[in-house]
Amino acid sequence: MHICRKLAFIAIFLVFPLLASSQIKDLPRFEAGLQYTVQGDMGSSGYYVESNVRQHGVGARFVYNVNRFVALEGEWNIFPEKGIAYYSTQYGGRSTEGLFGVKAGWRNRKFGFFGRVAPGYLSYGKALQSDSSYPWRYGRVTHSREYYGAVAEYYPNRRVALRYDMGQTFTKYGAYNVFPSEWRRDGQISAGVLYRF
Repeated sequence: MHICRKLAFIAIFLVFPLLASSQIKDLPRFEAGLQYTVQGDMGSSGYYVESNVRQHGVGARFVYNVNRFVALEGEWNIFPEKGIAYYSTQYGGRSTEGLFGVKAGWRNRKFGFFGRVAPGYLSYGKALQSDSSYPWRYGRVTHSREYYGAVAEYYPNRRVALRYDMGQTFTKYGAYNVFPSEWRRDGQISAGVLYRF
């Protein structure tokens, strides 16, 4: 994990709240909606996940607008594709993702642009529970995950927001056989619509 990347996002979240005295009149306090998400390999060492894997999923998002510049939000995505074979204790089967964090930036009545940091988890539904004997047993395994990215929003009216996210995730996989634990980097993009109220 690069310290410069973390410092840059911390700076974003320290600067923009200082500007919060300038409000958009009648800014909706809450937002809720649905999204389409794609996540994929970005060339990490790949002890646990095959190279060039792309997963498509759907999800939901809830946003609380603290003010014009800062919002707290959470999202949950499910990737229904079974993906690769079940031969690892670190992944296998369908996966779900939960991210809970902060976005900070600038917006006017029509557009918004933000930076976003969101820690969370990535959970696989059918990972190998024991590789020491046959028959093998499978179950759920969950890893910590961090998301760093950018957000662009368009507001066609006061009640609707069209949103596009683009960023990177960092997932902490545990040790497996002779392989040490590692942080794996993947790209993630999503597009969705939100109802504002």
